[in-house]
Amino acid sequence: MKVTSLELRPGGELSYAMTAVAAEQVAPGIEAYDVGTVVEFQATAAGVKLVVTVDAMHDEVWTERARAGNESQLRKLDALLGTH
Repeated sequence: MKVTSLELRPGGELSYAMTAVAAEQVAPGIEAYDVGTVVEFQATAAGVKLVVTVDAMHDEVWTERARAGNESQLRKLDALLGTH
């Protein structure tokens, strides 16, 4: 993975490129494509609500893997913040 831009501010952007290198990942011959992710922080009476919206990937299997990975990372954040 190579980060090409990182702007940590409201309206900022994180852009990066991930490249398949394992033979089984390269074998399907999937062309490069963009996957958008939007992260929103919403003020609530109880604190802050985090909403993450991610585009689908090239097939359901990889979309599910991405969803599971994002949920895993958010659970780690939740545990770190002590909000679980």
